[in-house]
Amino acid sequence: MKTFRVVTAAGTADAQQLATFAYYIGGKQYRFVVTRLPLCPVVVTHRDSGLKVREIPHATQAACPGNYVDAARSVLDALVAKVGADRVRHVIDTRVTKP
Repeated sequence: MKTFRVVTAAGTADAQQLATFAYYIGGKQYRFVVTRLPLCPVVVTHRDSGLKVREIPHATQAACPGNYVDAARSVLDALVAKVGADRVRHVIDTRVTKP
């Protein structure tokens, strides 16, 4: 099992790494990792900072059975549609310090 270090409320922890992928936001490429901590939901994590970007709901996972990349991209598409590419880029760009 591959692991990836993520940032949690209690510090940092090693989460199960389920997938990695690139995603373009406003023309700029970002790298993400789909992770899961024990007893926690599957989430999209920003690779450079280790911070959770968004939880992947069970309904989205069911719509993309076994394909965590498509599920994660769907969640990111919805996030960008909701708050805009500039806002998402700003938040990610200000959090690029790896723990």
